[in-house]
Amino acid sequence: MLGINASDTLFIGSVDAAVSSITFNVNGTTYGGFDASGNVNFTGNVILGNATTDTVTVNGYMSVGGTPTASQGLRVIPSGLTGTSQFGSVLSLTATSAATAGVEAARVQAGTAAAAFTTAYAAGLWVRDALRGAGSTITNNYGIYIDEKVAGTNNYGLVSVVAAGANKWNLYIDGTAANYFAGNVGIGTVTPGSPLTIGTATAIPLLINGQTTGASYISITNTGGAYVGGVNNSAGSAIVSGLAYSSLVGTNNATALQLTTNGNARLTVDSAGNVGIGTNAPGTLLQVQQTLANTYTSTSAIDAVPIGSLTSIVNLAQAADVFRGVNFSSRSAAGDLQNAYFGAVSTATGNSPIFVWGQRTGATAYAERMRITSAGEVLIGATAAINSSKLLVAGVTGSNPAVIQGGAAASAVLAFYNNAATNNRFMIGQGYGTASDNIAFIQNYVSAALVFGTNSTERMRVDASGNVGIGTNAPTTLVQASKTQNADTSISVVNLDTGAAASSSVQAGSDSGNAILAAYGSGFTPTGVRLASSAALLTSAASTGGLSIGARNAAGVIRFSTGGDTERMRIDSAGNLGLGITPSAWRTAAGTKALQIGVGGALFSQDSSGTYWTVLTSNSFQNTSNVDAYINTGFATSYTQTSGKHVWATAPSGTAGATITFTSAMTLDASGNLGIGTTTPTNLLSLGGNAARTIWMERHTTANTAGNNLTLQSGGATSGATDKTGGTLLLSSGTATGTGTSIITFLTATAGSTGTVDNAPAERMRINSTGNLLIGGTTPQGNSRIELLGTNDATSAISLYRSDLSHRTVIGANYIGTFTASSFSVFSNSLERITALSSGNVGIGTTTPVNKLQVNGSFGRNAPVTKTGNFTLGDAENWLICNGTATITVTLPAASSWTGREVMLKTIAAFTVVSASSNVVPLIGGAAGTAILAATAGKWVTLVSDGTNWITMAGA
Repeated sequence: MLGINASDTLFIGSVDAAVSSITFNVNGTTYGGFDASGNVNFTGNVILGNATTDTVTVNGYMSVGGTPTASQGLRVIPSGLTGTSQFGSVLSLTATSAATAGVEAARVQAGTAAAAFTTAYAAGLWVRDALRGAGSTITNNYGIYIDEKVAGTNNYGLVSVVAAGANKWNLYIDGTAANYFAGNVGIGTVTPGSPLTIGTATAIPLLINGQTTGASYISITNTGGAYVGGVNNSAGSAIVSGLAYSSLVGTNNATALQLTTNGNARLTVDSAGNVGIGTNAPGTLLQVQQTLANTYTSTSAIDAVPIGSLTSIVNLAQAADVFRGVNFSSRSAAGDLQNAYFGAVSTATGNSPIFVWGQRTGATAYAERMRITSAGEVLIGATAAINSSKLLVAGVTGSNPAVIQGGAAASAVLAFYNNAATNNRFMIGQGYGTASDNIAFIQNYVSAALVFGTNSTERMRVDASGNVGIGTNAPTTLVQASKTQNADTSISVVNLDTGAAASSSVQAGSDSGNAILAAYGSGFTPTGVRLASSAALLTSAASTGGLSIGARNAAGVIRFSTGGDTERMRIDSAGNLGLGITPSAWRTAAGTKALQIGVGGALFSQDSSGTYWTVLTSNSFQNTSNVDAYINTGFATSYTQTSGKHVWATAPSGTAGATITFTSAMTLDASGNLGIGTTTPTNLLSLGGNAARTIWMERHTTANTAGNNLTLQSGGATSGATDKTGGTLLLSSGTATGTGTSIITFLTATAGSTGTVDNAPAERMRINSTGNLLIGGTTPQGNSRIELLGTNDATSAISLYRSDLSHRTVIGANYIGTFTASSFSVFSNSLERITALSSGNVGIGTTTPVNKLQVNGSFGRNAPVTKTGNFTLGDAENWLICNGTATITVTLPAASSWTGREVMLKTIAAFTVVSASSNVVPLIGGAAGTAILAATAGKWVTLVSDGTNWITMAGA
């Protein structure tokens, strides 16, 4: 239905309830309509006046006064507005009475579609800078302008309800321009009474963050200076010097900082850093001052003392183990921060806290040193008492002892009393006789025993008479140790120190000396029989009678054992000593006494009618029949000293108990001559001459090891003697007779192929019977006293080196020179005549030639030679005078054989001089010819060979 009602309103509609909608159709195409609820839907654009500038597009974006843009939902660009105040858009809403929840003239909300993408920002309202036309002026440019608010009960210019959270801000102002607030500002309060009022229950009511290169601070300035509060950053402070991230409150000039109450200064920090509490002029780093009389006793209630007399550090937290105290800090000479503290630690119940003292022990570590518990127990190095002890010192060692020190003229004493008379005391102290005698003592001051025990059982006591009992409470001797057990009961004296003088001993003394049983530590410096890690039975120096060990029975023996109960040595009843064995039945005549060692060794001595024998044997002893006999089956040897001689003898293998026949192998007689293979040596070392002899050093027996050296050296002069020669080493071949000779040869082994095959030594040098030295040969090749024969230049050369190997001179069969970067010189009459440098320069008469050949001094060649006819130039001819009666022809030597040779010719006759060959190059160059000198008397020329021709170098 289409019509106009009584109010002149155009309407389109239906009064039929069966009709659910009305559509708009053009040429059979539907472009929208009204549904049953009255909603209007258009499928095309809606044009309001101007199709270009006033359009609602089919996609929902609208433009008023401009062209619609797909990126802008509503584009309002009006033009032609009039009035002294003009507005791009005005939103005004008069709400009905149903709007009890709230009234909003405009709601702005930005969002994103349900798709996987990221947008840089979402802004509910973006206010851009004003567009100022050319020639116009904008006095005040406001981003947002909020009028006076009076209509509401509570009137707010700007409200933000963003809840606290990460990356969330109610007000975020990122511009660097200043902020201006004309009224009072309240943070955490809605009733600010001053330009800035902070009232909040949070832990940090005001937080000021500084920039990365400075500090954050508050400064209140007057004519006298500035009061400053701030925090440093990691790079230091822009206010005052300080630690990174440290907090600062104070002044930045030479004035004091004071805290006041009731108009009075309560705390003062002066310009020097001294802190005064109760005084405006502190004279020390911290001075707490109060003038208030009060009386204190050890049982006074602290809260009954006038409060002004106390310095309190209070923590009212209701919990155990809460600490409040005082910390003292300083720095070491190396700059390390040092701290010490004391304070009170709360307990779970009761009125007595724990009082503690401690120190800093590392960069972030602290250690408690002492505490007084709530029960009054004093603990040092511990945190809990043992058996409710009133004093406990823990961690005490020999290097960290607990010390009680007396006064300047008093002993240091720790005394214990029972509840009886005051004289019933037990004392531990130092300064027994006088305060300075350093005598330490433990003493019971009454006539009663001093008892020591463990595990609640008495272990030792000193009775009233001074007797010491160990394991007994009734000692009858000065020291008595007692224990009833089916085991060893012993007394030990132990010293575990490993020092050079560490030992322990037990001594039995008399008026003339002591017997000492001692043990010595592993580091003990040996002195006589006192050895490290050993024990000794000794007498003191005052025991002039010596030490006796005996077995008084006629058949008794003395036994010695080691390594447990194993017998190691015994002295039998005959006085013979067996080491590791029971001595055999030795000869008893001639005062024979023997030391028998193990299963075969023996040493015995005897007197045979004034001839004294000392014999060392292996597998041999002298039996009761006075003959040598085998101890065991096997070989036997002996070494005998008698009549000034030393005799070494051997015997073949024999049966145990059988008689031995010894054969002398070596004799050292009384004159000092040593004979090997002879019993009558005639020289210092004599070898028996009945067979060829070899003095031989055996090969090394260690696997894969080179052989060792053998040194033969004559004697040197007395040490410290002046200008004395050393002994001469004589090496001689054997004496010959008649036409016979003898020689000396030297053999060495040369390197072979890699492997284990022996390289047998071969002759390398000999001195023959005429005294010639031959190296590398056996037959002289000439009359030289020294001949060196080799297969090539290298093996026929002698190298001379400096001690540091930096210079090497080689003399070979056909050369002499240096093989290092050093000069070579030729001397005569002890003077250096010719020097060849490593650069190749040669000097004659100079040691520093700068040219290939430099002669300092006169230089000469052979005298000039006069030629009157044709001639061949001789090898020694350099200066030629031609005086012919006709042309003279010169046969020059081949230039290739004389490269660099210089020849000078002149003519004193008016005849030409020519070469026999075309091998002379003119002065001006060109092809070689035969012309040398023109037919004019006085002409001369200098020719030099270039290896091909003779080149004219100069002439006239």
